[in-house]
Amino acid sequence: MSNSYVLGIAVGIAFGIMLVAFIFSYLKKKGKDICEYDERQKLAQLKGWKAAFIAAVCFDIINAAVVEARGPWSGMMVMAICSLYVGVGAYAAVCIVKDAYTPLHRSAGRYILLLLALALVNIAIGALNCQSTGLIKNGMLTMSWVNFFAAALLIGIDAVYAIDVLVKRRRAGGLEREE
Repeated sequence: MSNSYVLGIAVGIAFGIMLVAFIFSYLKKKGKDICEYDERQKLAQLKGWKAAFIAAVCFDIINAAVVEARGPWSGMMVMAICSLYVGVGAYAAVCIVKDAYTPLHRSAGRYILLLLALALVNIAIGALNCQSTGLIKNGMLTMSWVNFFAAALLIGIDAVYAIDVLVKRRRAGGLEREE
């Protein structure tokens, strides 16, 4: 990995943090609280963090066993990012199921569309990266796979979210019929 690549990643992360901080400060000045969660949601988020930690540790243990038995399947950075994605997926799934993923009084539709759009962007970026670096180099997965893994994670979270919304609508419809 070249120094310019690492510098590009660092600048991108710094820009993203600055953009998020700007958006939060702007909305705070306007008096809008975009992260309004009740106590039940905050407790559910704590359970999500616990699930994320356990999932990431289990992935790392299984990954270490596979690497020990068969050799590395990718570079260390790809393995670390996959571990992070497994944790994020576990957190999102627990929070979605326990209604703690979105703030109060927010509809799920905008988040489902946002996750789908981000997945499509990751697929496009992954395809562009594959043209320059390829998918497999020296028998190991390259960094080009990271975007495809991110897209799979986002589509999985989107699927959990959509299924949760449909199940809750069906339950609400069943309760209305019983009354």
